[in-house]
Amino acid sequence: MTDLFIYEVERQGYAPLHRFRSWKVAGICYAERFDCRNLSRVERHLETDELFVLLKGRAALIVGGSAEHPANLRAVAMRREQVYAVPQGTWHHILCGAQAKVLIAEEAETGSGNSAYHPLSDGEIQRLRREWEKDACEAFAADRQEERKEEDV
Repeated sequence: MTDLFIYEVERQGYAPLHRFRSWKVAGICYAERFDCRNLSRVERHLETDELFVLLKGRAALIVGGSAEHPANLRAVAMRREQVYAVPQGTWHHILCGAQAKVLIAEEAETGSGNSAYHPLSDGEIQRLRREWEKDACEAFAADRQEERKEEDV
């Protein structure tokens, strides 16, 4: 038996990294389906929360309630090294910039069989894209500023 497993988040798209009993850890790197130009729907997982940690680059979570249909959708720019917990049943989608690397933890059997999907209107897509551009750029700039402060210490 191995006493340590080491994984890198490097494969484009969604890639499961480690699975143990009822949970799994996966990585997301930029892929067209996570590009804001291809935003078309949100999803919700009916049996699990989902955790996201931005490791590198720019990313945002689109979130919008847990009712039968999404409501008040908004883009939340992610900051590096913070844990974002999307509760079970919450409508969401992740947007990634070209250099993004994101770590995810969720119930191991999460998939299309226990998730729901909802298409977005053209108006929602355009508004969320604008929010992504504004908020993700601001969060990325703030992270870069913090890095520079750490380098100066």
